[in-house]
Amino acid sequence: MTDVVLLSYRRLMARRRSIHETLRDARVTIGLRQKELAALLGLAPRTVARWEAGETVPQGPMRTALVAAIAERDSAIAATVAEAIGVTLPAPPAPPVDASKPPPPSDEAPTIEALQAAVYLAADALGVPAAALRPVLARFLLHLTASRISLDEARARLRS
Repeated sequence: MTDVVLLSYRRLMARRRSIHETLRDARVTIGLRQKELAALLGLAPRTVARWEAGETVPQGPMRTALVAAIAERDSAIAATVAEAIGVTLPAPPAPPVDASKPPPPSDEAPTIEALQAAVYLAADALGVPAAALRPVLARFLLHLTASRISLDEARARLRS
């Protein structure tokens, strides 16, 4: 009896698609190269290659961003990817805003997800783990606050 259960389990596992296979097949089906998907997500192409090789999996808010990028091209494939990586499929985009009216100013602080996405993007660009980058960015933000430098001013100085 144990052999039958073990064999059934192995067959079930063989049929289950791995996350990396699902990601690769989804990308190919929607007609994107790794480089193009990486550009849509603001990542290095090697990150997408690592996902598809099964070395890593999308983490945190990047999972939601990945599903949203795929959903723009094919919602059915996005639903498959969302299920594989354990995220909820994003709601369809809101109807277009009247272009004659300027959008109201937003005084909202960045969300935790946006901050986490920024950390992942910076870590990927530098080729370091996000955990190693977080304390550095925290010190940077403390320095900005102590120096009374706004984020807009810091952005302008870093661009020049």
